This record gives sequence, structure tokens and C-alpha cells, in this order.
Amino acid sequence: MLVLFETAAGHALFKVQDEGKLANVDDIHKHFASSDKASQVVKLKAFNAFKDTTEAVADVI
Repeated sequence: MLVLFETAAGHALFKVQDEGKLANVDDIHKHFASSDKASQVVKLKAFNAFKDTTEAVADVI
């Protein structure tokens, strides 16, 4: 499974390493409490940075 995450800097595409850890919605935050825990669940596959703030604002609209 792939997850697209938008930040103020750009878009990040993550591959989920262990989908079982995401099965219980109430516990998802526990798997992202630290960067070490998050790296066990997802792995960054790609990042597309915005060229400037104009592009970032245009993407929101």
C-alpha cells in the first residue's frame, strides 16, 4: 500500500511496510510517536518539493 502525504514543503510518497499495524485506527498514532517507530511502519519512496510558495498555494486550491 502507498500513502501520499502533503506537507508545506511538498508531497511525500510512502510505502507501508506493515499494514497490520494500521489495522486498528485507534492505535495508529502510537506507531508514529517517534521517527524510529514510524520507520518500522512506512518507508519514504519519493518526495516532490514545491518550487516556491506560489506552487504550494496553487496546489491547495
